[in-house]
Amino acid sequence: MSMKKHHFFAAVPLLAALLLAACTPQPMNEDAIEADFIETAGNLLPAAETLDSFEVIERNTDTETQVDEIICRIESHDDEVAYVRFYTIKYQLVDNVWTLDSTRPYREGDWAKAPTTGVSDAVIAATVTADTIGAHLGNVLVIDGEEWRIGEDNVSYLGDELVNMLIEMFIGFDIGYQSVSGIGVSGARLGDTEVVGRDTSLAQKTDKLTVSVELEHDVLTATGELEFDYTYDDGWELSDIRTAELFTTAQRPGTEFDLTEEEARAAIARHITDKTWEYGERYVNRQTLSMSPQEMTGLELVDEMATHLGTVRVYEAQYMLAKPLADFDAGATLIYQYDPAGGWGLKEVGISEPVLKTLHTDRMLGEWLGVYSAYGMVRNYSCALEITEIGANGEVVAIFHDRTADPYSIPMSGYFNAGNDLRLSIRSDGGNHPLFLGEGSTSRSREMFAARNGGLKGSLDMETSTLGSFRMGDSGLDSNTYYHHFEVTKAD
Repeated sequence: MSMKKHHFFAAVPLLAALLLAACTPQPMNEDAIEADFIETAGNLLPAAETLDSFEVIERNTDTETQVDEIICRIESHDDEVAYVRFYTIKYQLVDNVWTLDSTRPYREGDWAKAPTTGVSDAVIAATVTADTIGAHLGNVLVIDGEEWRIGEDNVSYLGDELVNMLIEMFIGFDIGYQSVSGIGVSGARLGDTEVVGRDTSLAQKTDKLTVSVELEHDVLTATGELEFDYTYDDGWELSDIRTAELFTTAQRPGTEFDLTEEEARAAIARHITDKTWEYGERYVNRQTLSMSPQEMTGLELVDEMATHLGTVRVYEAQYMLAKPLADFDAGATLIYQYDPAGGWGLKEVGISEPVLKTLHTDRMLGEWLGVYSAYGMVRNYSCALEITEIGANGEVVAIFHDRTADPYSIPMSGYFNAGNDLRLSIRSDGGNHPLFLGEGSTSRSREMFAARNGGLKGSLDMETSTLGSFRMGDSGLDSNTYYHHFEVTKAD
């Protein structure tokens, strides 16, 4: 009897445990857990995502605490990205029913995502911009040797130094040139773009786009290809931009400009009016010569160049200034600038100093009319210098005619220097032939062409076509003093 009682009391705890176990409901199966997760996923996953897989990777069911805790691995995706996440799902036994208690993120450091497609159109639109291209390329693309600044606010500046450089490049120097204020040139605008090539590696999380790019400016467009490199981290991000194909330029319709010789002539004519230049050797035959549009002849446009993205055009013109006895070569640089509001306009004209081209000694032949005077004479006397011959080396044969009350003529010979000094040196044949001067009297002589003075020396004035000797006290040809003076002008 006592033995049986002992076994009975020993079995009571086991029996109680079995009864409790029999009364506790079974934990939730995986399908039910997934269904609960899906029901609550709206609070966990963005609406754009689709659940791809649900896997229980670890589970701890504690009947004593009546808690069932499940760790699951969730895979989902949206239009561009695939995600892997981990969650802890906790159930609590309430009134003998396993009830969902909470769902919370787990091991977030192990979460992962990977792209399912390359860069989206939205990302391309946000990154293929003038600002982005400029930032990656230093705001400058070199096209046909010129810097295309990217972005309308990225203004470059054509200042006085460049304007002067352009003028000096063509003609060396300038007469009467007034330095202009600098020319501001805005940056290029981004025109049409198109993705023409793509190399996407989802495994490497890289996407390389080849994009056809058009840059627009006031006068030119430039078309080429750029490569855009993207890498994926927390999303597609632009990592680099580089040139894939050299850019070429084209003229924008309606901005063409072709300077005609007639237009160049008119512009130069307006500029040279009232302008002068100094010609001849200093202290010898330095003279101020004028420029006149009526003297311009033979104008020709010989060179041109475009700069500053085609908005500045520089032309070199050559022409001749025809004086009565000589022709001078001259040149001009004309700078035109394009204004989007008004089109092409003349910015500046630079004129080169004329250079003697041809001295027409044949036009010096014939009669030169004027006056002469001598030391001590109180008035001038009428005379003529008749040049009958000027040789290839400047040899002069002439006759001096005194046309006073006692007219006479003296044969003369000498030399004419056709260089910059245009010197004339003549003397009476024989070297010391006396010349009788004065009020009809033959009793008073003057050594007008005395050998000791080297004869009569003077120079040619190209502006007035006047031959004039040096007056008394003039110097420059040599140390002699000239006591006689004549001034004669070429007769028509």
